[in-house]
Amino acid sequence: IFKPRRLEPDGSWTDVEGRGLSDWIIVSLEPKKDSDPAEEEEAHAEALAGMTELMAQRIQAAFDRDDGPVHGTFSTLDEDADGYYLVVFTSPPYTLQHDVELTEYTPALRIKAGELVCDAEYYNKVKGAQLWYTRSSPPTKTTVRVQHVVAADLRLAPVSA
Repeated sequence: IFKPRRLEPDGSWTDVEGRGLSDWIIVSLEPKKDSDPAEEEEAHAEALAGMTELMAQRIQAAFDRDDGPVHGTFSTLDEDADGYYLVVFTSPPYTLQHDVELTEYTPALRIKAGELVCDAEYYNKVKGAQLWYTRSSPPTKTTVRVQHVVAADLRLAPVSA
C-alpha cells in the first residue's frame, strides 16, 4: 500500500494530505471572433503533440535511470477515479505497430497503429483511505496513450511503520 508523499529538499518525506494533488486548474482558451477554425485545430494539435513528446521523454528518462518502478497517471472521465488512474509503466514509450483493442473498458477502446503508447499495470484505490493505492493483484495490464499521461515520473514512498 502506498500513500502519496512529497520528497523535501533535505531528503525527508512529508505526507501529502487532502486532495491538493488532484485539484487541477483547467483553463478554457477562447478563439478570437475572426480566428480561422483550421488554424485553431492546428494549434491544439501542436500543443497536444508537444505535451505528448514531453511526457514520453520523462517516461523514457525514468526508465533510463533504472532506479526502480516508473509510476505515473493518465487522465480518465471515470467518476470513481478522481480524474486519473495511477499506474506503474512496464515499458518505455513505443509507437504502436498495429491497432489494439482494450477490452478492460466498456465499451472497448481502440488505439490505432502509429500512436505513442506505454504498457502499464493499474493501481487500485484503497477503500476508505483518500489518496492511498495498492497494486492490482493479479496485475491488471493495459496500454496507455502517452497523450493521456498527466504525470510521467511519480515517486511513491512506501508507508513507513
